Amino acid sequence: MNSAVTHESKVKSAACHACGGVTKVFFTPFNQRSMTSDGQPFAHSAPVLVCTHCGLLQKHASQQWLDNVDDIYAGYASQNIAQGRDAIVNGRTRSAVILENVAPFLPESGKLLDIGTGSGVFLEAARDHTQLTLCAQDINDNHASQLQAIGVEHTYFGDLADVDGQFDVITAIHVIEHVIDIESFYQQISRLLTPNGVFIAQVPQSNQNIFDLLIYDHLWHFTHYSVHQLLTPFFASVWFPMQLFKEITVMCSKQALTIDNENLVALDNLHLDNNLPDVARINRMLDIAMTYREIAVFGSGPNSVYMTNVLADKVTCIIDDDPLKVGQTLLGKPIIASQDVASDLPVVIPFPTHQARDIASRWDAQYVIF
Repeated sequence: MNSAVTHESKVKSAACHACGGVTKVFFTPFNQRSMTSDGQPFAHSAPVLVCTHCGLLQKHASQQWLDNVDDIYAGYASQNIAQGRDAIVNGRTRSAVILENVAPFLPESGKLLDIGTGSGVFLEAARDHTQLTLCAQDINDNHASQLQAIGVEHTYFGDLADVDGQFDVITAIHVIEHVIDIESFYQQISRLLTPNGVFIAQVPQSNQNIFDLLIYDHLWHFTHYSVHQLLTPFFASVWFPMQLFKEITVMCSKQALTIDNENLVALDNLHLDNNLPDVARINRMLDIAMTYREIAVFGSGPNSVYMTNVLADKVTCIIDDDPLKVGQTLLGKPIIASQDVASDLPVVIPFPTHQARDIASRWDAQYVIF
């Protein structure tokens, strides 16, 4: 066994990265395998810890974990199988839906800074749905030509501390779960945000998508309650507009505001959402899948990458109905449309239960695993 895997698998406890409280092991990945946030299998794993004081799910940022994450980011290829496109939600891009949900709280004009912009899919949606001046920050300039084509006025490549000026809107779409020094990060946000500006973050919701716990380079794993706990020390106002399934959209201001909107998630009910993910479901799915000689995996995202990697030679194909993905391969397995799957081939569906149940209705119940 790899010595790095052995070291990390022995972690029993560590101080909480947010409050300094005592943590304990909540979940250890099956067979010491995990995946990366850009959808690649990863030969290392790290246990997920839960803080006994504030309830935040997190990983221990050991030196070995930090080194492994550096290796991941050195070869990072965000949404590579999706060819740089944004996720689709009910026929629209995820970024367009987020912008529609936060629109009541946005200024009519001003400057928007998108942190960790990548290929600029959020800024592309902002160009089409707002009148804001677009600015982008990322650690490298890998997507400089794409950002220019979108019409980004200012780009900042390098550390966030090197960005100057102030912005009326700052966005961090699937960024916070990667941030190690959370206090330093929010000090930079405070410096860059105008006094009346808004900060918008989007993070995975771990209790609706348990597979988020298997993403090695995600340091944090959130519920609405825990992300509220993490952000309230840094902002006078924290609120949740209309939400996407299995994700959390949170908005913040340095001002103490009275937010009146019928689509808000009620703060008084946040504790009800603090139920921890049903991690035993992952092992239940794997135990059943292992009993078959051949199997198909539905989807081509990180969840499916993990299942395909663990089930290995049992997997004969990947099922995905995106016409741009059909005909490609994932981990050497052909991607085919659901209509082309043999009727008696078992299908494992590594999606949140609500989604998996709808997908499973396409096949005979005896051949689906979710």
